[in-house]
Amino acid sequence: MTQRRTSRWVWAGVIFLSVIGIAAATRRTLVLFWPEQFGGKFPPAAAMDAGFARHLALTMVHIIPGAVFMILAPLQFVPAIRAKHLSFHRWSGRLLFVSGLVIGISEEVAQHREWVIRMFGIGLGVATTRPIVGMFFAFRKLTPHEFFGIAFWLGFTITFLAAEAWIGYTRQRGIGVQAQESMADRSLVA
Repeated sequence: MTQRRTSRWVWAGVIFLSVIGIAAATRRTLVLFWPEQFGGKFPPAAAMDAGFARHLALTMVHIIPGAVFMILAPLQFVPAIRAKHLSFHRWSGRLLFVSGLVIGISEEVAQHREWVIRMFGIGLGVATTRPIVGMFFAFRKLTPHEFFGIAFWLGFTITFLAAEAWIGYTRQRGIGVQAQESMADRSLVA
């Protein structure tokens, strides 16, 4: 019962952060193309929006793959998708692993699983920074120039540590070992 509850809390957090990440990418895209309707209304947000607008192409190259990551990465951890839609799992996994091809083609299933969890934890750090930035804006003790770096360090550190904790938790419990072995057997046959 505790294991199921823990898993539900982890999934709730993952979905919450993924939605924040997708919303952040969507907002940024809307602001870049329709700044009058969607741009920030108070000076710190407006200054940040203007900074991103000066580098439109670079910003789009960054946020579109980020949104794809936030949509596809959680699906990598859904056992039913791996079991019933293995070709989708592989295709989306390859898309996610463009920058980490060596890890993506590894046949060390346990290591592969752990590095995917780490990669996803780091990716969720982008979404985690948004509520932290929101808290800094709400309390207005520091300027965006002063707190932006702090927010990113906090966001990435929190999700990276959460990923490491999840790896340790599932390693101790042996969760998914049989499923991982079964998946490895299928990938060797395919």
